[in-house]
Amino acid sequence: MRICIDDFAMKRRYRYGTVMIDIDTGQIIDMIESRQKDEVVKWLSTYPNIKVVSRDGSQQYAAAIRQAHPSAIQVSDRFHLVKNLTDYAKQHISKVVAANFRIPAEEDEADVGGGYWEKPGFDSADLPERLHVSTTEKKRALLGKVRSLAAQGLSVAEIGREAGISSPTVKKYLKVEFNPENEQFGTKRDTSIGIH
Repeated sequence: MRICIDDFAMKRRYRYGTVMIDIDTGQIIDMIESRQKDEVVKWLSTYPNIKVVSRDGSQQYAAAIRQAHPSAIQVSDRFHLVKNLTDYAKQHISKVVAANFRIPAEEDEADVGGGYWEKPGFDSADLPERLHVSTTEKKRALLGKVRSLAAQGLSVAEIGREAGISSPTVKKYLKVEFNPENEQFGTKRDTSIGIH
């Protein structure tokens, strides 16, 4: 006989029971209103032909199965197998994959035509760097426009409407210390991969 045992809530956080399911048919064989080791041992002992038991990670269930059926094979249920595999894969990936890495651009990705892309030496840059430079150039042009409009005496709201940006962004661009470069570009940051 091959079975799966698992707990179920009769009243969540207060009362739990244990269910026994036939692995081959998927049918419920029996249920008890407890998940305490002694109760589970007594219950399992009434089924002498159990050969394989699938269970979750509960040590109480593991001990109960060992006591009631010492020769039975214990296996982890499908949900916990997948969960454990996912957890270990996440840990491994976090250790071996850098938090920030670059993928070299293919020729057709680099060929966006005209302007900055055709400057000498730029072909050797990878795609993230190209995107960074392009964004910085656009930001510099917008910064020039904002400061030019401010020099003409336009208000922050008028500059925002003219440039198509918000008032807080206009104020930020008008600060002398504002730098259009992303200072964090190319720096490595710790990250964690999450699969829930």
